[in-house]
Amino acid sequence: MWNWTGNVPRASGQVAGEELMKRLRRRRVLAGRWEPVGVAARQIDAVIALEGVEALADGVIAYEPVWAIGTGKVATPEQAQEVHAFIRAKIANLNAGVAEGLRILYGGSMNPGNAAELIGQPDIDGGLIGGASLKAEDFLAICMAAE
Repeated sequence: MWNWTGNVPRASGQVAGEELMKRLRRRRVLAGRWEPVGVAARQIDAVIALEGVEALADGVIAYEPVWAIGTGKVATPEQAQEVHAFIRAKIANLNAGVAEGLRILYGGSMNPGNAAELIGQPDIDGGLIGGASLKAEDFLAICMAAE
């Protein structure tokens, strides 16, 4: 069972970490709408401080830039890769095995026209699809881009 846990950009690191861990224990999506990168770092640090980096071993982290929410704007593949690489490196500094197995998804107006380039980045493992999932043809095209 997967559980969306997110929309906590304004919560303190400790409060956000406690809420994320409650949901992680149930199973397992740690999602955030983070901007700037420092917010992502604080929330990940809070989870790690509460449960250790191993708590992320079977997890999925989804990153969506705050400015992309509901706007139709999308990060460039290079911008998205930079944040995903930061997240993976942060976790790898503590446990390379956890970082290697962790799935990091990009959310933020992924669509059939940009999915292949975004998912083609080395640290973007897939997409957290919002509006495009409401159109079967678009969603299928995104899924095909991931192959």
